[in-house]
Amino acid sequence: MKTFWQHTNGLVYVVESDSFGTMTGAAGPLDIGNLRDPSEYPCAQGILTWVKRAIVERQLCRINPKIVKEPPPSPCTTPKTRDARPASPPRQEVLGVKARQPPEPQPDNKQREITNRQKFDWSSTYHL
Repeated sequence: MKTFWQHTNGLVYVVESDSFGTMTGAAGPLDIGNLRDPSEYPCAQGILTWVKRAIVERQLCRINPKIVKEPPPSPCTTPKTRDARPASPPRQEVLGVKARQPPEPQPDNKQREITNRQKFDWSSTYHL
């Protein structure tokens, strides 16, 4: 049984194992964009020790990529039939643009304090 495994650096490998789960061979690295059926890759023992160590160190994880067996269908070349309804003119919207105004100058702290005292000046003259 052959399965795909992906390394943390993004490279893909094929790992072959027997029915008891013992790894018997490996192949790779492979281009993830051009993967074929895993049974089509010849596996050998050249990188098997490295693959086993990488699996133990959790640098390889099993993946199940979607494999395209035939190229995607080409777009339809027949002309499209026109709709019987008349085409409506495109909708045009006019968006208003506000002119950017400079921010109002903020009064300094002394002027703000004088204004606040004038606002609340009545409270000191209030009698019961």
